[in-house]
Amino acid sequence: MITPDNDEEISFKDRPKKARIVMEHELDGLYLAKSHFDQSPKIKGIENLLEDLKRLL
Repeated sequence: MITPDNDEEISFKDRPKKARIVMEHELDGLYLAKSHFDQSPKIKGIENLLEDLKRLL
């Protein structure tokens, strides 16, 4: 899933909102199209998308 997260529902781990918790648990990967957010093994910046796709192939 790719999102700009305009309402910052999933950007930060400090007191995570329900949307972030569900997405980290249910999705294999989430890519944010923004520069300031808390990354995790499943939530990454859009710049990581191509590398992750290459690894899958």
